[in-house]
Formats: sequence, C-alpha cells, structure tokens
Amino acid sequence: MIRKAARLMRRDAVCRRYHLATEGDPAHVITLPHVREAMIDELCPAFTEQRGR
Repeated sequence: MIRKAARLMRRDAVCRRYHLATEGDPAHVITLPHVREAMIDELCPAFTEQRGR
C-alpha cells in the first residue's frame, strides 16, 4: 500500500510538471508546435523513473 501511494505521488508530480492530460490512471502526452525535442527528452527519463524502470 505504501509503495502504491509513493508511486502515485511520483506520477502526479510528473503529470503536474509536464501538464499531462490525465483521466483516471492513463495520462496523455499532447504535443503542440512549441514543444521541442529537448522537452520530450526531459519527459522520457522522468516518466520511466517514476515507473521504477
């Protein structure tokens, strides 16, 4: 239970930082013209880190 709560807190932090659209458990990455490759390069490690991989 504590692990799950910690994982959810990390996920929520990533969602807030990158303004991901969430609906329940899934989150959607929506890119717009101003989103640069460097921004995606920052998101990918943050996402995989919060998943514990």
